[in-house]
Amino acid sequence: MTLGEKILLLRKQNSMTQEQLAERLAITRQTVSKWELGESEPDITYLIQLSEMFQVTTDYLIKDVPNTSPTSDFPSEKEPMLQRKAKMWIGGIFTIIGVLGVLTFWVLSVVRPAEYGTVTIDGEFTVYTGLQGFLRTWNAVGLFWFVVIIGAIGVILLFFPNFGKGSAIDAAEKELARVKDEKQRVEQFLKDLEENTK
Repeated sequence: MTLGEKILLLRKQNSMTQEQLAERLAITRQTVSKWELGESEPDITYLIQLSEMFQVTTDYLIKDVPNTSPTSDFPSEKEPMLQRKAKMWIGGIFTIIGVLGVLTFWVLSVVRPAEYGTVTIDGEFTVYTGLQGFLRTWNAVGLFWFVVIIGAIGVILLFFPNFGKGSAIDAAEKELARVKDEKQRVEQFLKDLEENTK
C-alpha cells in the first residue's frame, strides 16, 4: 500500500473529507488530493502531524510495516468534533429557549397589558407601559433578562462554537504551516519546470 493510499484510508476511517484534513494541517485540499493520488508526498513535518492525528507510527505511513497503533478509534481527534457538535446542540436549545422566552413575555404583555408607575424622590411620577410595564407589574424583569442572557449564550455557542479558542501562537503556527505548504508547492513547481525543460 502506498503512502497516498494509507492517507486516504486513514482519512476515510476517521470520516474526514479532504477539506477537513487540509484545514487541520493548514494546507490546501489540492495538496491532500495530490498526496492521495501519489502525485506528491508530504514532507516530514506533515508526516509527523498525520501520524499524531491518526495515531499511527510514521513507519506505518512510510514503510510497508504493520501498524502497531489502533486505527479504528481515534478519541483524541473525535473529541473536539463531538465537543463542537455538543456546543452547537446546546447553543441551539439555548437560542430556542431565549427566543421563545422573549416572545412569550412580549405576547403576554400584549394580551395582558399593564401599567406600572413609580414616584421618584423628587416627586416625579413615571409610568411604564407595554413590555416594560408588564415586566415591572409582574416582577419579571430579572427572569426576562435571564432568558435574554440564555438566548445570547445560545447564539454564541450555535454560531461561534470555537469562541474563545485559539491564540496568537496558534495563528502564527497556522501561518507558518501555510508558508511551508506554499514553499512545498513552489519547490514542486520548480522541480516540474526543471524536468520539463530538460
